[in-house]
Amino acid sequence: MKPKTATLKITDVFLTILITLLLCSLIFSAPVKTGTIKGVIIDQSTGAPLTGATILLLRDENEEYINGTSTDKNGSFEFQSLQLSNYTVRVRFVGYQTKVLKSITLTEERTEFDVRKIQLEPMPVEMEEVSVTGEKPTVRFEAGKQIIDVDKNILSSSGSAVDVLKMSPTVEVDAQGNVSLRGEANVKILIDGKPSSVAGDNNNNVLQQIPSSAIENIEIITNPSAKYEAEGITGIININLKKKSEQGVNGMMTVSGGTGDRYNSSLNFNYNPGIFNLFANYDFMSVINKVTNQVTRTTQSSGSSSHYIQEGMIYEKFKMNNVKAGFDLIPSPEYFFTLYTNYRYNSPDIGWNMNFNNYQNSAVNSSYSRTLQATQPFESMDVVFNSKRQFEQKGHELTMDLYYSRFEMNAHALYGFIPVTGSNTISQFPDGSRENNMNNLINTYTAQTDYIRPFEKGDKFEAGIKGIIRNYNSDFLTLTNAIIPGQWIVEPNSQDRFRHTENIYSAYAMYSGIFDAFNYQAGIRSEYTGAETELVGGKITNEQNYTDVFPSLAAGYKFNETDQIQLTYGRRINRPSVWMLNPWKNNIDPLNARYGSITLTPEYTNALELTITKFLGKQSITPVLFYRYTADVITQYTFLGNDGVINTTFVNGAKSRNFGIDLTYQAPVFQWWTLGATLSYYKQILTSELPGLNIDRNDYLWNGRINSNFILMEDLSMQVFALYRPAMVFPQGKRNEFYFMDMALKYDFLDKKASVTLRVSDILKSMRFTSTTSGAGYSMENKFEPNQQQISLGFSYRLNNGPKITDRKKEPESIQMMNNY
Repeated sequence: MKPKTATLKITDVFLTILITLLLCSLIFSAPVKTGTIKGVIIDQSTGAPLTGATILLLRDENEEYINGTSTDKNGSFEFQSLQLSNYTVRVRFVGYQTKVLKSITLTEERTEFDVRKIQLEPMPVEMEEVSVTGEKPTVRFEAGKQIIDVDKNILSSSGSAVDVLKMSPTVEVDAQGNVSLRGEANVKILIDGKPSSVAGDNNNNVLQQIPSSAIENIEIITNPSAKYEAEGITGIININLKKKSEQGVNGMMTVSGGTGDRYNSSLNFNYNPGIFNLFANYDFMSVINKVTNQVTRTTQSSGSSSHYIQEGMIYEKFKMNNVKAGFDLIPSPEYFFTLYTNYRYNSPDIGWNMNFNNYQNSAVNSSYSRTLQATQPFESMDVVFNSKRQFEQKGHELTMDLYYSRFEMNAHALYGFIPVTGSNTISQFPDGSRENNMNNLINTYTAQTDYIRPFEKGDKFEAGIKGIIRNYNSDFLTLTNAIIPGQWIVEPNSQDRFRHTENIYSAYAMYSGIFDAFNYQAGIRSEYTGAETELVGGKITNEQNYTDVFPSLAAGYKFNETDQIQLTYGRRINRPSVWMLNPWKNNIDPLNARYGSITLTPEYTNALELTITKFLGKQSITPVLFYRYTADVITQYTFLGNDGVINTTFVNGAKSRNFGIDLTYQAPVFQWWTLGATLSYYKQILTSELPGLNIDRNDYLWNGRINSNFILMEDLSMQVFALYRPAMVFPQGKRNEFYFMDMALKYDFLDKKASVTLRVSDILKSMRFTSTTSGAGYSMENKFEPNQQQISLGFSYRLNNGPKITDRKKEPESIQMMNNY
C-alpha cells in the first residue's frame, strides 16, 4: 500500500475528528461563574520583584490544597477559573520567611481579588558586611520537567544553547556538541514547542547555532505524556526564545566578544499599544573553532600488522544571522492571533590539514598529506500562524497552529591527497584532488488543532489532531583530477540522488484530575506513518507504512504544600533519521567511510519514571528514578573492510535496558551563596540479537556536577560550575574520563537595566576527549582536543519593561504537561 493512498484515508478520519471537536466546544461552552486571585511578590527591603516564588492556593476553612504556581519574571502570579469561595494564599521563597494571607473571598459581586504587592522578609542570617536578597535557582523542577532559566545562568551569557545544556542535570554534551539524555542521543529538539527548519537533518544544528542571549529558558522533559509527539525515545528538549510583549515600547540589547574570535549579539524589540503587539529580534554569532585531532589505527591480517597515525588541525569558522519578526493581534478577550517568520543564514567555512604515517611491521612504509577546504552555506525559514478561541470559562479553549519550515544547504568540499614519502598504497584515493558537491533541501508542512475543556475541582479533558508532511531531497556528486591528470571528471559511482518522504498523522485524548491529595492523568495517542525512501541512481527503494499506539499514565500524591511524589509511564518511538537511511558511501578520509541503511526500522521504548520532591527547610532534594526498555535498537556498527577501510553504518540489531537515578540538591548555604549539585548514576545493558554482531554492553555509568551562585555585593554576582564524568564503555569501545570548570562574574548597574559579564571557560584546560574502538582485525584510538579555554566580555541593556499583558495565545505544546501538578 502506497503512503499516498493511505494518506487520503487518514485525512478523512482526521477531518471527522476535527468536526467532532468543534461540536464538543459548542456543547460544553455553557457559561460558568468563576473568579480570579492575583498579586505581585516583592522583596520587603528593596522592592524588587521575586521571580520563581512558590504560591499555594488553599481552601480557607481546612487548608485543603487547591492549586499551585510560581511567579513570573515580574514577580506576578494569577489563579483563574476559581469557584466562588473563601481561600488562603501561602507564599514561599528560598531565603525568605513564609507569608500567609487568609480570608480571600470571591463572590458574585467580587469575582477578581487583587492582593497587590506581597512583601517577603528575608530570613535572619548573620552577615557582617553586605545585605543581599536570595537568588532563584538556575534549574527548577516544575510540572514533570526541568526548566533552565538562561537569564540566571551567567556562565552561558556569551555562548550557545549547547553551553546552557552542558550545565543541566541529565544532559551530556560530547566533543562535537552532540547532546544526549541519560547516555542516549535520541532526543527530540523543539523551538517554542515546534520542530524547526534550523535542525536540517541534524538536531545538533539547532543547539550550536542559537545564541544563549536569544533564549528565555530551556525545558527538559524526560517522560512526556500522550499530548506530545511520540518522537524522541529519551525525551524532549524545548528551547523557548525571547519574545517581548510588555505594553509600550520595550527592548533589550546584548553584545559580547572574547578570545578565539568569538562574538555574539542580540536585539529584541516590541511595540504594544494594547490591541496588538509588534515584535522583532535579530541575533548574530561569529565563532572560530580550532581542534587538534589524532587517530591511531592498528590492523592485523595474515600474521602482519599495519599501523597508521593520522594527526592534524581542524579549523571551522561560521557566521550565523537570525531575524524573527511578527505580530500578535488581540481583537477581543476571546480571540488571539499570532503570525511570525523566522529566517536564519549560516556560512561555515571548514578546513583541515592531516598527515598520515603508515607503519608496516613497525617500519615506516609511507607518509601522506591530506587537505580539505569546504564551504557549507545554508539557510532556513519558519512561517508560523497561531490562533486561539477562549470561551467564557477560563481554560476552555480551541487552538489551531499552522507552520511551514524550509532548510537548504549547498556544500562544496575540495580534498587534496599527496604522498610525501613512499608509494601510494591506498587505492580508494589516487594522487590528486577530489571535489565533493552536495545539495540538501527539506520542506516540512504541519497543521494541528487542540481542544481543552476544564471542569470543576481541577479536572480537565484535552484532545487534538496533527498532521506532518516532510520531504527530503539530497543530490551529490564527486569530481576528480586523479584519473586523467589535469582534467576534472565525475568519479565513477559517486553521483546519486537521495529522496525521503515522511507523512505522520496523529490524534490524542487525555483526561486529568485531582482527588484530595491525589492527582492523575491518563492519555492515549495514535500515530500513522507513511514513508518512502529511494536512492535514485542506485535503484534502491524502500517503503514503510505503520500505525502505532502510545499510551501515557501519571499519578501523584502531595504530602503537604511542598513535598510530593509522582509516577509516570510512557511509550515512545525513534524513527531513523535521513543520514542513518542514506546508503550513499561517504569516504570521510582514505581510511574511514560512513553510510546508512535504507531498510532501518523504528525503535520503540517503554519508560517508567518516579519523581520525589522533598524540602528540608530551605533545602530541596529531588531524586528521579527511571527505567527504560527499548526494542529494535538502532545502533552504530563499525567493521574493517577487505580494502583496509574502516566502515561505519547502522543496524537494527539489539535490545537495551537502562535504569538509574538522578539526584538533584539545591540549597542556600548562606543568604549570599546558593549551591546546586546533581549526581546521575545509571546502568546500561545492550544485548545483540544478530549473530556475529559484537556490540554488547553492560556497564554502570555516572557523572556529577556542582553549580554555585554567589552574591558578592548588591549588584555583583559570581557563578562557578564544575563537571566530572568518569570513563565509560560503549558498543565496540570505551570513552575516557572527562572534566572541566567554568567561572563568570556579572555586575548590574543603571538601576539593573544594564549589566556587564566576564566569563572564563575551561579554566583547567582539561576538555580533552579520548575514545577507543575495536573490532575483528583492528583497533583505533581517537584523541580530540577543542580550544574551549576562552575569556569573553559581554554587555546588555534593557529599554523599559512595561506591564506584561495577559498572553491569551496557546502556550507552546512542550510546556503544557500536567498543569494540575
